[in-house]
Amino acid sequence: MDHLITNYLTIDQPHKILSQWISEAECRDPNAMIIATNNNSKISTRTVLAKSISHEGVKFYTNYNSAKAQGLIKTGSISATFFWHNLHRQVHIRGTAVKTSREDSVSYWNSRSPASQLSQYISRQSQKCPSKEHLQTLYKEAQETFKDQPVPCPEHWGGFLIKAEAWELWMGQDHRLHDRFLYTMDNGKYIGSRLYP
Repeated sequence: MDHLITNYLTIDQPHKILSQWISEAECRDPNAMIIATNNNSKISTRTVLAKSISHEGVKFYTNYNSAKAQGLIKTGSISATFFWHNLHRQVHIRGTAVKTSREDSVSYWNSRSPASQLSQYISRQSQKCPSKEHLQTLYKEAQETFKDQPVPCPEHWGGFLIKAEAWELWMGQDHRLHDRFLYTMDNGKYIGSRLYP
């Protein structure tokens, strides 16, 4: 146990632990994370997929006109939690979200399947939809429009980079004596601390 604690306390790149745990989680969408945003002083949460994890932070992509994106554009404040029940582990991140470059957004858009591109192209995310039939009609119309050509990335669609200010690793243990480690930036380097469960 002492060896384990020493290792976790000296971690200076917590994003690598996140990537490792995602690779170990044998479940559907192990890269799913619950994000919390602030829009007009109202906190809301939803689940999105992390698409890139690096020393810079965690990236995800969305419709910039959506409620979550509008909250991020206004405040920048965000927190994200990954939880894997089968591993009994979680990672929590707090920080600021900034838009990725247009080039980054288009590059990721082009890696998506045509079906996924079409569904995002027609979506007015977070707005009221008259019916499922209306949505299906829009999808079929878009299929016909882009039958022989690539689906362009909408200007209102793109990525956010969560620039982490703090990382927390949690590992469930017997008798609720869980292991919790907090990493905060100090002079360009993450410093680890153990927290009470």
